[in-house]
Amino acid sequence: MSSDLYPMSLSPTRQYEIFALAVFAGLVLGAVYCLLPALRRGLHTCRLADEAADFLFAIFGGGVFFVLSVAQAGGARLFVLLGMLVGLAAWRFTLGRLEILLLSPVFAGLGRLLHLTLGRPYDKIKQKLKIVFVKNKSKSKKLQKKPEKDLKL
Repeated sequence: MSSDLYPMSLSPTRQYEIFALAVFAGLVLGAVYCLLPALRRGLHTCRLADEAADFLFAIFGGGVFFVLSVAQAGGARLFVLLGMLVGLAAWRFTLGRLEILLLSPVFAGLGRLLHLTLGRPYDKIKQKLKIVFVKNKSKSKKLQKKPEKDLKL
């Protein structure tokens, strides 16, 4: 069998190289993915931000898979996906736990720093807008007409 007749065939050595690249890409993706829980714990993000970050990670991971599959292997290959999953799982369940533990306090400190620098002016503006746009219950009760009592005859 010549490679001219089967352009999709790869030598075993080339397949091992691509698999090793896929495992390395999975390790990098695992390191990036472990940043997300550390950010969530440190910055106390909302659910929408969490879902947006997960969606962007999925798009990024799909792009990495596409580049590895098409550029290196010449087409979609299952062993590329398996290699990426092995690398991601290896990082997540070994060094990923340590990464989350070490980076969560760092992001919490950054969150506090951002709140101190940006939060105070934001809180002042919020308070001023609240005075303008939120009805004061005591004033609104005074302005309301008292219901007339029905006279029974």
